[in-house]
Amino acid sequence: MSAWGAGPRPGAATLAFTDWRQLPATSDALQAAGYTWRGVAVWHKPIARPQPGRLRQECEFIVWGSNGAMVPGNDPVFLPGHSTGSQPRGRARLHITQKPEDVLRQLVRIIPEGGTVLDPFTGSGTTGAAALLEGRNFIGVEQSRTYASTSEARLADSARKSVV
Repeated sequence: MSAWGAGPRPGAATLAFTDWRQLPATSDALQAAGYTWRGVAVWHKPIARPQPGRLRQECEFIVWGSNGAMVPGNDPVFLPGHSTGSQPRGRARLHITQKPEDVLRQLVRIIPEGGTVLDPFTGSGTTGAAALLEGRNFIGVEQSRTYASTSEARLADSARKSVV
């Protein structure tokens, strides 16, 4: 997720989920794109598939940075560096890499209220739903027509809920 206007505004935050295998490449890509690498947060997945003879891969990493100096404004947020939440299961799981909405509702708060969240890999629309429910605007990009339709319906539902 990232905050954009006519280009990344000064201080705009960007967050990217990655697993341990892609962590170095993701942090390098962030910096190569001109962002200041700010750190790595952890998403702990308590319901992770066990692997015989191996450590359980029960977390993903969130590489984050900003377009230059952070601008916290008059109402700064204080976000955790560790979030816990399981991927939706059963019929609630709409996409293979779907994230928990409650985790994303925390993370989108790094974008100032009324700001815009961009998700270039929208999937089932979890980031967009979280953004709308937290009072942010949302722009999503999705290559798959199937997932774009799923996301569109989900975002319409979240927009109705955010107005209430």
